[in-house]
Amino acid sequence: MKRRILTFVICLAIGIVSMGAFAGCAKDEVTVITLSGSTSMTDLMEALAAEYEDAHPEVRIEVNQGGSSVGISDTKAGLNDFGLASKAVPEADGVKGVQLCLDGIALAVNKNCAVNEVTNDEVFDLYMNRTPIQNTITTAIIREGSSGTREGFNEKIKDADGKDIKSEYSNSYGTAGWNEQSSTGSVIALLQSNTAAVGYISLGSLLANTSTLKALKFKAYGADEYVEATTQNVLNGSYQLQRPFTIVLSTTHELSPAAQGFYDYIMSEEAQAIITKEGCVSTYGQNK
Repeated sequence: MKRRILTFVICLAIGIVSMGAFAGCAKDEVTVITLSGSTSMTDLMEALAAEYEDAHPEVRIEVNQGGSSVGISDTKAGLNDFGLASKAVPEADGVKGVQLCLDGIALAVNKNCAVNEVTNDEVFDLYMNRTPIQNTITTAIIREGSSGTREGFNEKIKDADGKDIKSEYSNSYGTAGWNEQSSTGSVIALLQSNTAAVGYISLGSLLANTSTLKALKFKAYGADEYVEATTQNVLNGSYQLQRPFTIVLSTTHELSPAAQGFYDYIMSEEAQAIITKEGCVSTYGQNK
């Protein structure tokens, strides 16, 4: 893969610039590693990148968004070093997915919303039939079709017969007239200004915005209890709205030495403190 090399020339000149001054210029080569994909993974990857760059000043890491599908397609086309997908990615068509960690999908509302808990049936009826939740939540916010968060949500929300939105209702759900957003950030912005709306976002993103948003407790299809959206409940499986955060690798070419170094770091025990701090659920030792 072609990598972009940025050469920074630093010159110190006092008084009149001379050829001798240019001869003393120092050249530092910096290798840029490019990631692209899931907007839900942006904050996590930027935090990991910042820590890695501090220890490796010869490396710069660019985290580009676009959605999980973009992360996969960019990896196939060789447009990144590796991709980011907030869903499982099977090995096929020149790519494979490796789980980095787990993430909950929070049913997020404005902190001033009167609703605190919700059932699967209530969520399904709002998103599919436009039925208000507890006569309070009247607006549903959805993500664009390339979103891994949308796919994870659609897999978990079911009708009364257990048929999930992804398998049975994806076409009508996508054209239901709800406000479709292209990033986690835009969903958050809408929720911050509307107490009658609900949207689905990464649990890590929710935890970074608790001053303005809250997560609804969720009673999943067939469950007996409402479960709080916490990292502990994601790990023990009781909070069923969850999905993997996945690194997308090419199966047709190897990572560059620089990209391999960053990949090894994010998969290491050393990186788990940052993964946990960002509100994600470490599965270290389970993703080999």
